[in-house]
Amino acid sequence: MQNIAYADELSAILNRRDGCEAVVLKTTRFHALATQFSEVAGTTFKVIVIIGHGNDKGMQFTEDAFLPYEAVAKWVIAFSPKHLVLISCKGGGFNPSQIFFDSIKSVKSIFGSPCNSTKLQHQLQKVIIPTLIIQNKIGNNLLLCLQAGNFLLTGGLIFYQRRNEFRKHPFKSIALDISAQVLDALRTNRTI
Repeated sequence: MQNIAYADELSAILNRRDGCEAVVLKTTRFHALATQFSEVAGTTFKVIVIIGHGNDKGMQFTEDAFLPYEAVAKWVIAFSPKHLVLISCKGGGFNPSQIFFDSIKSVKSIFGSPCNSTKLQHQLQKVIIPTLIIQNKIGNNLLLCLQAGNFLLTGGLIFYQRRNEFRKHPFKSIALDISAQVLDALRTNRTI
């Protein structure tokens, strides 16, 4: 309803790849979403893309339900993903990343914005998602170029959290999160 639901666009890009099948679950009512999840139960996915409204506490996928990240993780854990891509405001911050890494042991990396964001700022995901599916990773040089280009063109920030680094250097992740909030406040001319 607010032009952020571009799962069909991502699905079309992915389904053009040999050996790749994208499954899209979308609805405006929570009960229908629960039914759709049950229909794909038992399937594993290398990459799960989660699209919705978000803040540092959780996400809203339907007009009638807001879920804390712990609840989102419980829904996703059954699919054993290696990579999570969060297309939402604040989905890539420290708190959501910590919850997903603690809850879903199969997750090796998380991509998402630590700030408020727009659809335009998430265009970088159209490169990241196919790369993760094809190569099962994304190189640091490519990622840095994409992140820099995304920031220069849209003002958007996308974090790439790797489980091992996140665990070894939690204060670095916290510092990056705080820095992103300050940068976002400066960019949008508001106070934190």
